[in-house]
Amino acid sequence: MTTTSTIAADQCADTVLRGERWRRGFQVRHRPTDRPFAGQIPTLCLVLASLLLAPRTGATAEHRPDFVNPPEIKSENGVLETELIVAPHTIVVGGEKVTTNLYNGLFAPPTLRLNPGDTLRLKLTNQKGEGENTNVHYHGTNVSPLAPGDNAFVTIRPGESYQYVIDFPKDHPQGLFWYHPHWHSTTEYQIGSGLSGLISVDDVLAPWPELKDITERVMILRDIQIKHGRVPNPPDPGDPTMRLVNGLRNPTIPIKPGEVQLWRVGNIGADIYYDLEIEGHKIYEIARDGVRNTQPMIYDHLLLPTSSRSEFLIVGGEPGQYIFRTREIDMGPAGDPHPKTTLGTLVVSGPKQTGIKLPEIFPGLQDLRTVTPCCKRVFDFSETPDGEQFCINNVQTDMSVVNTRVRIGCVEEWTINNCAAENHVFHHHQLQFQVVKKNGKDVPFTGWQDTVNLDYRAADKKHPNRCKCGSDGNCTGCTCPTADDPQGSVVVLVPYLDPVITGNSVYHCHIGEHEDNGMMQIISVSPDAGRCEPGTPSSVDREKIASTERASCLKRRKKDHDDHAALDRFAADLLASWCSARNAGATGVASFSPWKR
Repeated sequence: MTTTSTIAADQCADTVLRGERWRRGFQVRHRPTDRPFAGQIPTLCLVLASLLLAPRTGATAEHRPDFVNPPEIKSENGVLETELIVAPHTIVVGGEKVTTNLYNGLFAPPTLRLNPGDTLRLKLTNQKGEGENTNVHYHGTNVSPLAPGDNAFVTIRPGESYQYVIDFPKDHPQGLFWYHPHWHSTTEYQIGSGLSGLISVDDVLAPWPELKDITERVMILRDIQIKHGRVPNPPDPGDPTMRLVNGLRNPTIPIKPGEVQLWRVGNIGADIYYDLEIEGHKIYEIARDGVRNTQPMIYDHLLLPTSSRSEFLIVGGEPGQYIFRTREIDMGPAGDPHPKTTLGTLVVSGPKQTGIKLPEIFPGLQDLRTVTPCCKRVFDFSETPDGEQFCINNVQTDMSVVNTRVRIGCVEEWTINNCAAENHVFHHHQLQFQVVKKNGKDVPFTGWQDTVNLDYRAADKKHPNRCKCGSDGNCTGCTCPTADDPQGSVVVLVPYLDPVITGNSVYHCHIGEHEDNGMMQIISVSPDAGRCEPGTPSSVDREKIASTERASCLKRRKKDHDDHAALDRFAADLLASWCSARNAGATGVASFSPWKR
């Protein structure tokens, strides 16, 4: 059970552990635990908070804001038609004034609610400043990447509008997705400014009619950095930040004893992880990244890397107040600190509720391990020693190059390796994949997802050949995972089975800083691709390269979004993909649906 001083201690530790980030003229990138007395900071903060807040505990509870869901826009007669206007607004967030770019002036913008088979007609209008281009990506949705659909390469300049038309297939998975800008090299800043919102493809509770009337909590987890009344461009993931729930700081979340609630939680910030914990309560996860699990997953705490979503049930415990927090997360010696922070306060009160049983039987989902992969690929995620630039297979993003070409109708096996001393997050547009191995160990089949964490690699006594990092966070001697030392590797099965995803899209690290600085590649999905084309650079023979060489990162010469010739060449490639999609029906490509109801 929580106290006011405990919550204040969480917030104090968050500030202290993130606050001192610059020393001797360069950025300090090491973990909080590497600093003298770092382990004593939470205790010192607890003592300080108790002394400062003891006389005012009642007032603090009174000043907690009440939890509210974001506003909603629902489809009508199969169509959701709306406009989002991106423009600067001055608002108060967590008690601080900031001028920042927002959708329709809201720090917690509307949740877009529709059903499988519906059409989303979204007009995006850019009223930002000169030179601030934008667009929208519909993260996790299984829809077409071709214009005017979920095309991450669209450019909407200041003063312009763009009409998106997104057709959701009738067999689209039911769950939680999100929307955000995907203008390459400014994604981190735009999301960090407040430009992200949720999409609900209803109804995730459809298989369990006994749950249809339970309270639904929709939660946007996003942080914001404020310096001199504005969001820094770009934000620094290591600097102090304010973590909020729907734009609220430590809101009161009510529940009755024994009451079952559905919490739909999206980590839709730019860089930060969350490891969710509800004091005194279990987390019963029913869906991850917009797809129902194959069984209930019960957690004491739940890791949500950047861009992940979880939909889970909680049951109100004994009357009292309980902290809803994110635990401290070790991001690696080259990573940024993610300290423990209070997100909200669960208040259990009122008459005891009974009669609702938690679901045990879940709808079926195809286990992709029963399919023989068309191709096996390896993708190595690496970075420069100073952690400023990032690569996949030794190269940075080049908008003139399609790095990977795959054939519609295939399942591929991808091994994604983290060769660095900080965590990375793998995400693939337009689909979900199945994780089958992590760090060399088999992963039980519990569902599909569109985001997965890649654990860091750092040297220790048993593994001296991993990254060696100094006190400044700079790392040398990095190696990629191997069969003998698989730490940092994840093996996924990727289904390129639905013709609707034909076209060009991307895969990347979803930590915004890493994506913007080179850790993204372009993929073309078409019926005309070979069964296992090597790619540029090749992703089918990486094991032949020495582990140390695979861990290197070659810096790009200039920003891709300024290379207009590259964009022209890429536009021609998009046109070719569109033509392939138009002709797909004549190639004998069958429709496919893994979502069994």
